[in-house]
Amino acid sequence: MEEFNYLYVKPYCRIHSYLVGLVIGYLMHRRAFRAKQLSWPLAVIFWFITVAIALSVTFGPFTAFHEDARPWTMSEKILYNTTRHLAWGIVLAWVTYACEYGYGGYVQDFLSARFWIPLGRLTYSTYLVHCVLINVMYFGYRSGLLFSTQWWAYIYCAALLLSHGFAFILVITVEYPCANLEKLLFRKENRKDQK
Repeated sequence: MEEFNYLYVKPYCRIHSYLVGLVIGYLMHRRAFRAKQLSWPLAVIFWFITVAIALSVTFGPFTAFHEDARPWTMSEKILYNTTRHLAWGIVLAWVTYACEYGYGGYVQDFLSARFWIPLGRLTYSTYLVHCVLINVMYFGYRSGLLFSTQWWAYIYCAALLLSHGFAFILVITVEYPCANLEKLLFRKENRKDQK
C-alpha cells in the first residue's frame, strides 16, 4: 500500500514520460525533424538501443521476483523507480519518430493494422471507466475488507470484466452510431455535389 501511495498515484513520479511525449509532440508539430534525417544504419542502431531499454524496463525486476530471488538494494530500487518512466517515454518517443519519418518498417505496418482500431477504442474506454468502477466496488462494501491474494484476484477479475463490459457498451452505443452517422452525412453531401 505504501508503494501505491508514494509512487503509483503521485504525478511527480510519472511526469517524465509526459514531458518526453510533450517535447517529441511539440518538435514534430513544429516540423523540427526532416524526413530523411538519419541514415539506415544509425536508425537500426537506435532500434537495437530502444529494444534493449524496453526489455530492461519490462524484465529488469525479474531478478527480485523469481524463485532464487536476490533482494534489491535500496540504491537499485531508487535507480529503477526513478528512471523507468523516463526510459519508457524515450522508447515510445523513438517508436513514434521512427514510424512517422519512415524508419518503422514492419513495426509501423503492425501498429497501423486496421484490426487495432476497435481494440484501441475498447481499451481506451476501459481506461476511462475502470477507476470509477474500482472505487465503486471498493467503497461499496458494508463490512470490513479481508486482505488475501485470492480476494484481490476476485476483485481484479470483477473490475476487469465490469470495465470491459461497460466500455464495450459505450463504444457500441456512442462511438459506432456517431461514426455511421458521419459516413451517412458525407455520402449525402457527396451525392449532392455529384448532381
